[in-house]
Amino acid sequence: MRRGSRNRGSGLARFWDRTGPTARLGYGMIIVVALWWIGLDTVVVAGVQIPWPIGLLVAAMGWARVGLAMRPMLALIALSLLFDLGANAPFGSYMIVALTTYGVHAAAESALDLEHDPVLQGVLPFLSLFAGLLVLWTLASVGAGHFARLAPLVLTGFATALVFGALAPVFHLRMRPGALAGRA
Repeated sequence: MRRGSRNRGSGLARFWDRTGPTARLGYGMIIVVALWWIGLDTVVVAGVQIPWPIGLLVAAMGWARVGLAMRPMLALIALSLLFDLGANAPFGSYMIVALTTYGVHAAAESALDLEHDPVLQGVLPFLSLFAGLLVLWTLASVGAGHFARLAPLVLTGFATALVFGALAPVFHLRMRPGALAGRA
């Protein structure tokens, strides 16, 4: 092994290390659309409906780590229209939810010193997920004219958190706030 070279793992890991923010954004969009497509059909195991994660919020939490940038926000807006169609929701409902999640995470990321506080770094995605789910519950309650049930939303929140935990590196655009912000 040559001096200064490191073993970076599998070919897929090396490929992912070399991809830029635009490619990562595109791959993330494909993953969100795949999660949305699979989630259109209800999954029932042993008579119990399995909660499906909201891939849009996974993307919002992951992409928010670069700070406020136009391309991730435009991607979230485009993807939210798919979610509105799939849920028969009024156009813009999921846009509000996704941009709230993205905004809460990006604002906290820029305001807090996350590089020196791993606890905050681990908790922040789930706080922004909670904010997005709270907005989703509020919109669902207002649209229905009564309080929406919390149990399905809480289970969906857990499923979304699990998927985010597994896929977080895929949605990281490898940028820091203020560093090449125009390339996000």
